[in-house]
Amino acid sequence: MPRRAGTGPRAEAGGGAMREGYGTRAPRAEEAEQVAALVHEAERSQDPTAGARTPAEFRAVWSRLDLARDARVATAPDGTLAGYAQVDVVRPGRLHADGYTRPGHLGTGIGAALIDWSGDRARRLAATAPHAGAPATLLHYVMLDGAADRMLRARDYRLVRVHQRMRRSLTGPLPAPRWPEGVTVRPCDGTPEELRRVHACAEEAFADRYEGWAAPSSGGAPTWSTSGPTRPCGSSPSAPGGSSASPSAT
Repeated sequence: MPRRAGTGPRAEAGGGAMREGYGTRAPRAEEAEQVAALVHEAERSQDPTAGARTPAEFRAVWSRLDLARDARVATAPDGTLAGYAQVDVVRPGRLHADGYTRPGHLGTGIGAALIDWSGDRARRLAATAPHAGAPATLLHYVMLDGAADRMLRARDYRLVRVHQRMRRSLTGPLPAPRWPEGVTVRPCDGTPEELRRVHACAEEAFADRYEGWAAPSSGGAPTWSTSGPTRPCGSSPSAPGGSSASPSAT
């Protein structure tokens, strides 16, 4: 699954209006259970192993959001919830968009509407204190080559990182690991100093490599700069660079 970063909304090619009878509004606090069920259904449709998030988890997230402005539900003609999205400020300069369409309502324009809303909301959040004036990146986690990925590409979002999931049968003996030349493995000694080094290594390996929310070029498409690949943990400065990867959903 790729992680995509971008500058926000643009008119969808061919139009992006939702089908008649569908609409969006802010979620209500008492709808946490319905939103959790909707999101779980959407996640399981793409990843059968996805774990269910609880209503309590959504209430905890909503407690730190401005629920009236930072989240949206899409409603179907019968009033049921058909989609959900939120935009969260992870830290100054980094915003995360999360969006879902209920499987039975795909193709109704919900996904495009929520992507465009999230880009607009992220721009507004990035322009407010204490974020104003700092470069900003809006991140989406989506399935590679899926509908959300195609819609983000159409809006000039740029690929930041691809997360991959690998699987194998656990029946029979597992092959012995083959480590790259010069790499050794040992147990972590559990000391505070080593745990800090492990944490710093993980933070570097999974850091977002795009520097910021670049100004559009003369043609209207954003231009992005990247700081390049990360050195593998424990390597020397002369060691070849590497990139990291692992999954996620939208």
